[in-house]
Amino acid sequence: MSIGWWNEMNGKLVLFWQVRGQVFAAISYTDQSHELLKASIDLRRSLNEILLQGAMMDLKETGQQMNPPRSSNRLPSHQH
Repeated sequence: MSIGWWNEMNGKLVLFWQVRGQVFAAISYTDQSHELLKASIDLRRSLNEILLQGAMMDLKETGQQMNPPRSSNRLPSHQH
C-alpha cells in the first residue's frame, strides 16, 4: 500500500465522521424544536445499525475479513 492510498482513505473516513456528526446533530436539534414520531435516541441507534450493516456488506463484497481480537484483547476464559 502506498501512502497516497492511506491518505485518501483517511480523508474519506474524516468526511464520513463529519457528515455522521452533522446528521446526528440535526436529529437532536429537530428533536428539541419539534415533536418527532420516533425518539431521537432510537433514530440514532437505527442509523448506527444501518451504517454497521453497510460496512459489513462492503467488507464481504471486497473479500476482506474482520480480524479476530488479539489474545491480549480477549477476556480471560474461566476454565473449571
